[in-house]
Amino acid sequence: MLDFIVKVAIDNATFRFDIMYSYLCDTKISVGQKVFIPFGRGNKERKAIVLEIEEIDKENIDKKIKKIISVIDEPPLSDEMLKLMFFLKNKTFCTYYDAVKLMTPKGIGTDINVKYKIDDDYQKFDLTENEITVINHILDKKSKPSKTFVKENQKIISKLIEKSVVVCETIYNKNFKDNLVNSYFLSDSYNAENEKITKRQQELIELLNEKGNLTEKEIYYFKQITKGVIDALVKKKIVLKERISVTEDVQFINRVKNDYILSNQQEEVFLELKNDFNSEKAETALLYGVTGSGKTIVYIKMIEYAMKNNKNTILLVPEISLTPQAIDIFKNHFGDVVAVIHSNLSVGQRVKQYKKIKDGKAKIVIGTRSALFSPLENIGLIIVDEEGEPSYNSETSPRYTGKDIAKFRCKYHNALLILGSATPSVETYHQAETSKIKKYVLKSRFSGNKLPKTSIVDMRDEIKNGNVNCISQKLLKEIDLTIKNGKQVIILINRRGFESVSICSQCLEVVKCKKCDVALNYHKANGKLICHYCGYMKAKEDKCDSCDNNKYIMYGVGTQKIEDEISRQLNNAKIIRMDMDTTSNKNSYGEYLNDFREGKYNVLIGTQMIAKGLDFHNVTLVGVINSESVLYQNGYKGHEKLFSLVTQVIGRSGRGESEGTSIIQSVEPDNDVLKLAAAQDYSSFFDEEIKMRK
Repeated sequence: MLDFIVKVAIDNATFRFDIMYSYLCDTKISVGQKVFIPFGRGNKERKAIVLEIEEIDKENIDKKIKKIISVIDEPPLSDEMLKLMFFLKNKTFCTYYDAVKLMTPKGIGTDINVKYKIDDDYQKFDLTENEITVINHILDKKSKPSKTFVKENQKIISKLIEKSVVVCETIYNKNFKDNLVNSYFLSDSYNAENEKITKRQQELIELLNEKGNLTEKEIYYFKQITKGVIDALVKKKIVLKERISVTEDVQFINRVKNDYILSNQQEEVFLELKNDFNSEKAETALLYGVTGSGKTIVYIKMIEYAMKNNKNTILLVPEISLTPQAIDIFKNHFGDVVAVIHSNLSVGQRVKQYKKIKDGKAKIVIGTRSALFSPLENIGLIIVDEEGEPSYNSETSPRYTGKDIAKFRCKYHNALLILGSATPSVETYHQAETSKIKKYVLKSRFSGNKLPKTSIVDMRDEIKNGNVNCISQKLLKEIDLTIKNGKQVIILINRRGFESVSICSQCLEVVKCKKCDVALNYHKANGKLICHYCGYMKAKEDKCDSCDNNKYIMYGVGTQKIEDEISRQLNNAKIIRMDMDTTSNKNSYGEYLNDFREGKYNVLIGTQMIAKGLDFHNVTLVGVINSESVLYQNGYKGHEKLFSLVTQVIGRSGRGESEGTSIIQSVEPDNDVLKLAAAQDYSSFFDEEIKMRK
């Protein structure tokens, strides 16, 4: 007779104790299955995941080995996900379970809760004052004291358990329960002629015949028919019922499906990418195209090609704000085979999308970086749009890079990885230039329009001329003219709060750190100008490094201040503001962008969440305010960040029939990076940047 020794990794283990532990199991079990196990001297119940299984004869079992408590009712992790777990642990030094949690959405799984029951006659026991205090607290909390309280009073609780005053009971709670309801429909083989049918029952039969499946609430809504009438027809087997989930699905706007026709340059790129797809090995390609060149259309054609070859696709977008637009485009084109994963979904939505993918009903998964861990099988294509965005990289454990995970999954499936952007990361472009990955280029806009005409306004001149407002006279005049022409405006300001850059009031030079060459930030608490990288300090009263002046202007602005100023000066401006303060509601991104698209507003003000990927054909003016703040916040990648942000946002202008313009405001108008971004000259920027990196 054979049993199994299973080696498991335990939840909530510190890195030091994150090793495999052996347990006995007398039932058939799979690698990747989650289980409950007794752990430690107190045999506290913990969750664990099975990583190895060994068959062993009962006679050879070490009697000291503990037995697992139970198997958790969840599908096991696939072979690919287990390999990815080991990859993450080795590369990022996370624990096993930190990696596992990335692959299981919140809402899937079971939690352990402990209930402490007190003997009804506890007063007959010989108890200390501290023990009575603990008992009273447990009773006050209805047998469910906090984990902190239990930890602080563990010794006392253990003694009470020994005395049989307290009984510890373990409760398993599912994190999320499907919102299941009864749905009613007519039986295909019913015969009402042989049954006695009341008037109300006949009304229900006619209703279901007309509408199809209906829930109890829907039946009552249409005909005010009660449950008794429904149950009578169910008993007669004229009406059948089934349990269905009514969890809210991901919303999207239903539009007319477009039949996308490729331009000549898109067709050339598409044919090359098809060859890479058919190579039957993992390939990586950079799709570099100017803003508005139609990269999304190439994505659509490649996904269509993947589906024809019975392969599935993951499409990543960098910002949650871009997800509603992506959902609209791809759901309208591909229908219900699209699943969506991002952090703004409710628990119910997340579980529903996870099950849709797990059950094989989804062929395309769209989302932010968490979509990389979706349980999608048979992957043929992964697309990372705006691949240089730092939002693809995790800032918390496991600290992974999104492109590394995409490459891992492509290697596992022998799939094609497409990295797309108008402003690729310097690292990716360097790999393309040195032939480590392939490069395909879309040189011109899909519509045939020219890139926006861009001008840079020197805000130091505005200050000299007495304009103390944060919007230049030129930009204000262009906003007014654009609105009067029935067109729309996008204004980018990279901060929602007040972000200060200190400027000498005499020579108007930005005050920088002598060591790091980044702008110093003013701290009101100590009156110092401080470098946030090396800690260098300069008193506010110290002389300017360029002249003898010791007075400074604190120049800075946020989205709300811009909104107030435009509202005050332009009565015809209908403004919508998008930043972290206004988009906290889970559906607000999609609602705001749709309202702007439909013309309910003519000015969109926002942070970097509006800079990339958005496609509004009525926008003919883009304004960039306080652009230099990016340059002084991002260390050695400040130049890359500035170039990318400015290039991308001015690319939102002139994507329709009318040509676009853009205006960049800056206190450093002679900055070379800013000039190259205004010209959308990536190759020249790359040549200069790679020299600096070396």
